[in-house]
Amino acid sequence: MMLQPETLTVLSGEEARFTCTTNRPEWGAMVWQLSGKTVLTISQLYGPTPSTNPNITAEKVSQGEGWSLILKNTQRHHEGMVTCDLQEVTKRMAHLYVQEKGRVRILGQSRMALKEQSVEFECQAAGWSPLPTLHWKLNNRQVSSTDYNLSSEQTGQGQFSISSNLSVKASSSCDVHCLVCVSAMTEPLSSTVRLTRCWRIATAALPWRYWALSLPCCLSPCSASPLSSASDEGDEQRQGSGAAAGNNKTSEAQDASKTNVPEDFDIDMDDPETEKAAVAIQSQFRKFQKKKTEKS
Repeated sequence: MMLQPETLTVLSGEEARFTCTTNRPEWGAMVWQLSGKTVLTISQLYGPTPSTNPNITAEKVSQGEGWSLILKNTQRHHEGMVTCDLQEVTKRMAHLYVQEKGRVRILGQSRMALKEQSVEFECQAAGWSPLPTLHWKLNNRQVSSTDYNLSSEQTGQGQFSISSNLSVKASSSCDVHCLVCVSAMTEPLSSTVRLTRCWRIATAALPWRYWALSLPCCLSPCSASPLSSASDEGDEQRQGSGAAAGNNKTSEAQDASKTNVPEDFDIDMDDPETEKAAVAIQSQFRKFQKKKTEKS
């Protein structure tokens, strides 16, 4: 007589299946027990007796003598010893473990930072059983366990929560993943945010027309407020000047625009729109240089 598997670990809500077989051509009854409690009886002549639990069924093996016990929607209270008792012959036991998949999240939203600036991330996982494993990844590279801390506690009903803090230097833009799992899972549960590395562009050395005409093309600033406000104010200055004096811009409007230039602003250099903005800036700067050469 054989009972397989000897040990089975499943997630709560999944199906658990144990198969009991024998080489004896004749046997009377097969009794299945969970933690010592009879849940199903199978007669060799008449098959399974009706079960009061719709989540517990039986299925005859395709070859040889034997039956499979099937637990649908397995729950934590099913965990324990599984016994197949071939009455008046022998019995075998196996162990069923039921784990719980909880939830995981990285606190906050995606972040933006200047090159080499340190950014703190916190990951929280709750509702797991047993205590899960937690690790971090930056893109597809696993972070060493020495680079982050872990703390855990046991909550009600045998569940666990775990948290971790990770500090990342913004040397490049990357996806930050927090992954949590228990042994019954084939893939970890993850939470992901984006860390965008920014470049600080100084405007002091740039002619005001250079950035004023090209800046609206930069659609993904890492620091939106100085970029958008300078662009909007520049547009208002140009529109106001155009309404007052036709197509000719006065020196007063130009001077006003100069005073609204931010000392610097941050741009996401990995954003596809940045390349388009760079082309526009180069074009405007060439025009500026050409005009300056012609005047001289």
